[in-house]
Amino acid sequence: MRGRWWSAIGGVWSAAGVALAQPAPQFPPPPPATCADTCPGVPCTDLPPLLPVPDRTAPCRPPPSRQRRSGTDVEYDRSLLYLPDAKPSPPSTSSLCLEPCESLPATPAERFWLNKSVLLGWSSRAAMPSTLASPVPGIPGGIGFGPEPSQTPRPGFVIRAGYWFDPSATRAIDAGVLYLAEGYMRYPAAPIVSPTGLGYATADVATRYISADVNYRRNLYKSNGFELDGLVGYRFADFGETATLGVVAPLPGIGPVPLASYGNARTQFHGGQVGLSSLYSWEKWSVGLTGKIAFGAAIEDADVSGAARTLLAGVPNGARFYPGVSETRVAFLPAVAFNIGRQITDHSRLFVGYNFQYLSRAVRATDALAPLSAAAPDRGDVWVQGVSVGLELKY
Repeated sequence: MRGRWWSAIGGVWSAAGVALAQPAPQFPPPPPATCADTCPGVPCTDLPPLLPVPDRTAPCRPPPSRQRRSGTDVEYDRSLLYLPDAKPSPPSTSSLCLEPCESLPATPAERFWLNKSVLLGWSSRAAMPSTLASPVPGIPGGIGFGPEPSQTPRPGFVIRAGYWFDPSATRAIDAGVLYLAEGYMRYPAAPIVSPTGLGYATADVATRYISADVNYRRNLYKSNGFELDGLVGYRFADFGETATLGVVAPLPGIGPVPLASYGNARTQFHGGQVGLSSLYSWEKWSVGLTGKIAFGAAIEDADVSGAARTLLAGVPNGARFYPGVSETRVAFLPAVAFNIGRQITDHSRLFVGYNFQYLSRAVRATDALAPLSAAAPDRGDVWVQGVSVGLELKY
């Protein structure tokens, strides 16, 4: 039994040796490659079939074209992929428009701008002296006015314009004017008490204001829709006021006599100013805030031309006005402007705004009315503010 097993194992090994001793079968070589897939009928060379040899004479190839490359005319095959002669250099930092962005040119529509708005504003009220001298010379007594009357807003306008000198919008000149029309305040009739009888007095005050400035503008920062500009320039302001005092005074032996007195006051400011102007834009909306402050001289004039004249011939002049004075004092004028707007076309923006200006030194016409205890008119200040609606145009 054991001999049979050994005989079977020997037969298996013998068959395996015969199989291993036979040579490997020979397969026929692959057919020669052709360019049938790209250009039928065009024979190929020894290159692999996946990379056909360019043949500029084959009808299936596009004709060679000429194109300027690196300053020379060269022929190239559109079916081939050309590599650059050298590694491209990285972009310079100036082309990335880093802050401040001076390399990004502004469009022609941003070189010139014009803002026009209608203003509804008001100014600080004139304070009438608590007690005025008697309107009739030599007769004791005085005029005491009550509280200051309310003031109604009056119309005006604000105009600003500017021009960028360079396409990158970094240097510009701008100018503007704020005008507030003449407004009136009427004090209620005040009684006049004197030994000669009773009388009364009324007072009307008219005020007017105009301010203008011109500035050199320099962009300081620009990024992500936010812009900040510095301003250096000149500021001018003119504030005028006229007070009219109407009096019906009792005179001994004559009775009530009408008198009219006038006082004029004017303050002109001249000074240099500095400031900052900011603008933030997102989508079609924008918010702007500008703050300036000017330091200079306020020239104050108070005159009494045509003042203290009676309306009745033969009656002496009455109401006291302090004689005309003219002084120059140091003053400052801050100005603030705020607006929010929306773009309506490529070249126009509609906005609403608020303006405020304050003049630290100004003579008022009511200060020229000499109170019983004053030897000279007092000096005060004046502020002007208003809301506006306007249109901005860019070219």
